[in-house]
Amino acid sequence: SPPAGAADGGVNGGVNGGVKPLDGVKIESIETYLNPSKNHLDVGLGIWPTNPYWNGFSLEGSYLRYFSKTFAWDVVDAAYVYTVDSGLTSELASTFNREPTQIERINLVLSSNLIFTHAYGKFVFLRESLRYFRSSLYFGPSYINTNLRGTFGFGVGWRFDVYISEGSSIVFALRDLYALNVRNGNNINLFMGSSFGF
Repeated sequence: SPPAGAADGGVNGGVNGGVKPLDGVKIESIETYLNPSKNHLDVGLGIWPTNPYWNGFSLEGSYLRYFSKTFAWDVVDAAYVYTVDSGLTSELASTFNREPTQIERINLVLSSNLIFTHAYGKFVFLRESLRYFRSSLYFGPSYINTNLRGTFGFGVGWRFDVYISEGSSIVFALRDLYALNVRNGNNINLFMGSSFGF
């Protein structure tokens, strides 16, 4: 007699796999990950919450080129940063008469990064749909323009893509940016946006 599950194409666990339920969502027992588009445009908003003298909010955009499922190049990544004084800055101005304009703050960041994708996966969203994700690490040089000078630095970070369709995803990223020759030049950037493949 045929193996259990063979007659229904493996729906109930046949030897050849087939469609199986996962939290109420039917998935193939053997699936390949969606191939990323070769080119991607990212756009989104960022926050810079860790500098003791200012807090930053940024508008960011980038162009990425994927060479394979593992390696990609973030060709150009631009972030325009709008800063507001922190409580410490106001205290310095009132107590020590130090003008806030003398405190160095980031205005613009241009960077280029090598991206290494170390993990792919999928999960069930609200028990209704299957979502793919990709987790990546990246590193690269940066040009940083502040209110006092232009300087160079580097950034290292983590990127997490959740696909909402085959060509687009929601992006979460965490970057540690270090600006050379800048006091308090080590800053954390949190980013959330969308990525569009073509």
